[in-house]
Amino acid sequence: DVTHFSSREITKTMDEVTYTNSEGTEVTGTLAEAVENAKENTTITLNRDVTLTTPVDVGKQVTLDLNGHQITNAEGYTADYLVSVKRGGDLTIEDNSSEKTGAITSGTIPCGVKMTISGEDNDKTAAKLTVDGGTIQGATYGIAGNGARHNTEITINDGTIKTKSGNGTGIYHPQDGSLTVNGGSITGNTGIEIRSGSLTVT
Repeated sequence: DVTHFSSREITKTMDEVTYTNSEGTEVTGTLAEAVENAKENTTITLNRDVTLTTPVDVGKQVTLDLNGHQITNAEGYTADYLVSVKRGGDLTIEDNSSEKTGAITSGTIPCGVKMTISGEDNDKTAAKLTVDGGTIQGATYGIAGNGARHNTEITINDGTIKTKSGNGTGIYHPQDGSLTVNGGSITGNTGIEIRSGSLTVT
């Protein structure tokens, strides 16, 4: 027998992960649903590679353990980033696998992780990102902010921030915010381009 799947069914399956929701029940859904339904200050651990059809927007305190897996984009993906940290979001990215192969990566989408998203105009609420491990790569920027949206806090403790080979900027920081680099690797045609805010490198 031959089972036929529509392209929509196949695409949806690529984005499914298993996670524990706010009620403590293990369910299956998209990574975006896992972030949306997770409790504050919880860890979402990937149990498989994820191919996104839509971006993942983080608006709460959550840790994403890549666990040796990759988050990338499906063909036809239209957003200009894979993961964002929204106002009120506090995202920690780590990779607790022994292989250390976890990544948020694309060779075609401009940005791996974006600080704030379009339509957010309340600069009084910070967007916070901490990178403790894993690789973050976009075609043009590994991590990027926006010069019209301020009050961000980025801390790089470990991991790899980079762009497609021979292209772009590892971290693009045009906004009024703080960028602290304690470790890790940041590479691109320019490693860090800071146009506003503060930069501390130890």
